[in-house]
Amino acid sequence: MQSLVKAFAQAKRLFMLSSAFMTVLIYAFFASPSVYASTIWTPVGGPGMLGAYAMANLNGTLYVGTGSGVEQLSKGAWSSIGPSNNVSYMTAMNGTLYVGDGSQGVYKYTGASWSPVGGPSNKLSSKTVQGLTSMNGVLYAGTFGGNVYGFQNGSWHVVGNTLSASITHL
Repeated sequence: MQSLVKAFAQAKRLFMLSSAFMTVLIYAFFASPSVYASTIWTPVGGPGMLGAYAMANLNGTLYVGTGSGVEQLSKGAWSSIGPSNNVSYMTAMNGTLYVGDGSQGVYKYTGASWSPVGGPSNKLSSKTVQGLTSMNGVLYAGTFGGNVYGFQNGSWHVVGNTLSASITHL
């Protein structure tokens, strides 16, 4: 069984997502200003976290993409915020959370509702999204077909040449 480990730091806390043997644990290490390493980790994963695949920090809130949607950790409590799809990729940019669910394109969450990035005629809705990131105000999505798309000025466009292999991460 392959194990997945992802980590990121936020406000003197390090979060690590570990997925192995059909068990998902999310750990948080809270460091004081003088502590830089530790072997003491505290599990903070909520119920229903089986199959967690991605994490993002948006305005101090931890979001986790799971096999059944997005969970958020806010003020010590977990809550499900949807969508109910398998969310494997996510990134945060300019106060908005973006998620890629593999087969239905890219969606954005502004704190109240979800909507497809690019509107109902979302160019990526028929693409299998394999990676998602943002840089310099541009949202990028890598696809199974070997293309990288950039979302800018309200539309998706192909970035560079088509690769001969599928994108697996951005």
